[in-house]
Amino acid sequence: MQKHRYIPFGYKICNGETVPHEQEAEAVRMIFQKYLRESLSCQALADLLTAQGVPYREKSFVWNKSMVKRILDTPKYMGADGYPQLVSEAEFQQAHAIKAVKYTRRAVPPSPLAAAMKNRLSCHECGSGYGRRLDNRYGGKWHCKNQDCKTEIRITDAWLQDGLTAMMNRVIADPAELEMEKTPSNVHTLEVTKLNNEINRELDKKDLNEDYVKALIMGCAAEKYANCAEGDTQYLTEILAREFDRQDPLTEFDIELFTRTVEKASIAKDGTIHVRFINQKTMSRLNNEGKE
Repeated sequence: MQKHRYIPFGYKICNGETVPHEQEAEAVRMIFQKYLRESLSCQALADLLTAQGVPYREKSFVWNKSMVKRILDTPKYMGADGYPQLVSEAEFQQAHAIKAVKYTRRAVPPSPLAAAMKNRLSCHECGSGYGRRLDNRYGGKWHCKNQDCKTEIRITDAWLQDGLTAMMNRVIADPAELEMEKTPSNVHTLEVTKLNNEINRELDKKDLNEDYVKALIMGCAAEKYANCAEGDTQYLTEILAREFDRQDPLTEFDIELFTRTVEKASIAKDGTIHVRFINQKTMSRLNNEGKE
C-alpha cells in the first residue's frame, strides 16, 4: 500500500483508493482562498497554518513558504491525474497567474536610481535607510523604512534627482566648497610619545647629535601622519576638486558622478538634503518643492 507521505498533501489512501484527507483538504482550500481573496503571501500563509496547528506531515506542525508554494503549484488539486478535485480549475489557474505576475515583478531589476541610492540614502532623523516604491503616476516614491519614524515625508524620483543635481551643480560652480576646515593635528600614540621623549632627551645633551635628532623628528612626523586621516582627506579633496572642475553644469541627474563622489546622503523632515562626499565634507540644501 502506498504510504500517506508519498502522495500529495490533502489526500490519503483508503481501501486502496486515493481520497481527500478531510483536515488537509480543508487546509488546501483555505490556502487557495486566502491567496486569491486576501492576497496573502506564501510566507504569511505558512505563518497562519503554523499558528493554527495544522500538521503538514504527521508530527510536523511548522510550515514554510516552500510548502505553501508547492501546494499552489500542484495541478492534482484541480482533479488532474485522476486525483479527487479539491479546488476548481478556475481557482488553480487564477492562483497560478497571480504567482507568475509576482515572480515577474521580483525578476525586474531595480532602476538605476534605486541601485545608486542603495546603502547611500537614509533618513536624517532616525538614520534608517530610505526605500523606493513604484507609483504609476510618479514612477517611484521614496520613504523612510522605519515605520516608527515621524518624518512623514515621501518624495518622488524627480524631487530627489532635482535636489541632488542642484547640489552637484553647486560644487561644479565652486569646487572650493569641498575644502575641509583645517584643524590643528594633535595625534598621541605610544610611539609618538616615545619619540618626543627621545627628542627632548637628545636636545638636553651638551654633545648634540644633530643628524640623530633630525632622524627622530622625521620619524615622529611620519608616525603622526600615519595616525591622522588629514592626509587622506586632503588627497581625496584634491581628486574631487579635479573631478568637479572638469564638469559642465548638469541638466539632469548624473548617476555615475554621484556614485563616484558621494559616500552618503540623507533627507530631513523639512526637505533638507544632506550630502557627505568621499572626503567627508558635508553639504546641505533645502529642497522643499515637490515633497508631500
